[in-house]
Amino acid sequence: MHLAHKHLIQKNKLIVLTEDKEADFVKIFVKANYAGNFACLSYHGCGNLSGARQLSVLLSELRPDARIIIHRDRDFRTSEEMSFELILAAARFNLDGCERTSEIFTPLNDIEHSFLNPDHLKEALNKLATPQQIQDALKNALEIKRDELTAKIHSAREVIKRNLYDCERMKKKEENRQASGIPTKPPKNKEFLPIDGRHPLEISQCHGKIAYRTFIAELHKIIKGDSRLIEPKIMTSTKFLRDKNWYETLNDKAKKQG
Repeated sequence: MHLAHKHLIQKNKLIVLTEDKEADFVKIFVKANYAGNFACLSYHGCGNLSGARQLSVLLSELRPDARIIIHRDRDFRTSEEMSFELILAAARFNLDGCERTSEIFTPLNDIEHSFLNPDHLKEALNKLATPQQIQDALKNALEIKRDELTAKIHSAREVIKRNLYDCERMKKKEENRQASGIPTKPPKNKEFLPIDGRHPLEISQCHGKIAYRTFIAELHKIIKGDSRLIEPKIMTSTKFLRDKNWYETLNDKAKKQG
């Protein structure tokens, strides 16, 4: 383990493990929901979740007084699907003796998605762009990337179908499935898509990482000037990044109320 990471782990009582290689978005989002100091380490991708869980076991042994939060992108999961996965994760952590470790999904598709909240953008960019310019740039970004964004929905839902519905091991988790409310068959992909080709893609339906980069490019076309000024403004903490679930989890409120 890197020496800088060891120092952060020893110093902070909240350790956030993020699947994003670049942790800047997660750090800002955590700051909007947690007032204290924390360490943020990357476990490099959703495909390495098992590695993150193994790391959490090690960290729990090193810092039994610390809380460890594993960030996961929602990636077009339904509320029931997230609940099912979180129930399984909690059972695993209890078995491993990691009672102070928990997983948490992003409130929207991914962490960048929250930074496309129009209210956040209006406050963060108030000296650079008007609300109408922001609205136009968002609209343009979703139109330009419509095919790529809808393809992301199909591919993400296929992964979820394979992992949570077609997997025999998951089918046998009857008690957990019942507790989460997850159905035996996945919802149709059309439930995640616009009604038809004439209807625009909504912000809530987009893949944040794709839409975010395109939004910056489109906003720059509209407002001109130095494009390097846009992203630092967006990547600031505002009250519109506050999320009830993240706030309660990071501040350990849910357990205290329970």
